[in-house]
Amino acid sequence: MLYEISQDPLGDYVVTPLDVDEYDRWMRSDTRTLESAKHDADHGDYNWACFKAHQAAEKALKALLWAVSVFIFICSIYIC
Repeated sequence: MLYEISQDPLGDYVVTPLDVDEYDRWMRSDTRTLESAKHDADHGDYNWACFKAHQAAEKALKALLWAVSVFIFICSIYIC
């Protein structure tokens, strides 16, 4: 397992485990979704392209949150 070492506001060191496997899983899904959005845009299906691009952005954000072990459940970029 990989770890991130950072400092908190008081100057103490904080060690956070990085969940690389979960990050990779979400990023693979993000990449496939974004490729699909590009395909739709290239074929003039702009509504689907925008929807899928939004979904890809959410997946990238979830990948980051999982990587640093921040477990929150979101259904949108805007918190439900």
